[in-house]
Amino acid sequence: MQIVPAAGAVVTDSSGRVLLVRRGREPQKGRWSVPGGSAEPGETLREAAAREVFEETGLRVRVGRELWCLAIPAGPDRTYEVHDFAATVIGGTLTPG
Repeated sequence: MQIVPAAGAVVTDSSGRVLLVRRGREPQKGRWSVPGGSAEPGETLREAAAREVFEETGLRVRVGRELWCLAIPAGPDRTYEVHDFAATVIGGTLTPG
């Protein structure tokens, strides 16, 4: 079984709203989710979370504490191990990615 490390960010604002994106790729294509994706080789999970937010939304974030970790099966031989982190916006312009 291949375990794929992945990270996401639960980005909130001062009103308590959560930033969601509509997934363009599998797994879960077409569903609403927090921004996230697979970690690149040599990248920490926090770095992956920040990069994915920027790629998917155009926003730069400060990544905080890890909130949870979950396994998402993606077929018989692959599972994504997703670590979601709290995050806050520190810059950028909201743009669909």
